[in-house]
Amino acid sequence: MTLEASPASGGGTETQSHVFHRRLHDFSESIEHALTALLLVAPGRALPRLFADLTWTQLAVALLLLLIIRPLAGWLALPGTGLRRLDRAVMAIYGAWLNLLPRLCSEPCGVCR
Repeated sequence: MTLEASPASGGGTETQSHVFHRRLHDFSESIEHALTALLLVAPGRALPRLFADLTWTQLAVALLLLLIIRPLAGWLALPGTGLRRLDRAVMAIYGAWLNLLPRLCSEPCGVCR
C-alpha cells in the first residue's frame, strides 16, 4: 500500500514504512532535544548549592587542573602528529575535535586530511 504525497511536499509516493520511519526519527529527535535541555538545566540548578560549599583550596586545584595540567597533557600528547607549535598549542588548550582540525591548523597536514 502506498500513500500519495501531497503536491506541497514535492509530489511522488512514499510507502507506509518510510512515513513511519520518518515520524519515528522525528519523535526520537524531539526526545533527544528534550533530554539535552534537561541535562543543561539540571546542573545549573545544582551549581548554587555546590558553590556554597566550595573552598579556596578546591577552587585553586580546579583552576590548576583546567588551566595548566590539561593543556600541558595535551601538549605532551601531540608531538608525533606533525602539527606546528601554534597548532599544537591551540589543540592542547581547546581540545582535539576532529571535525575542527582543518580549521585549526594553519597548514594542511597528515592529521587534518
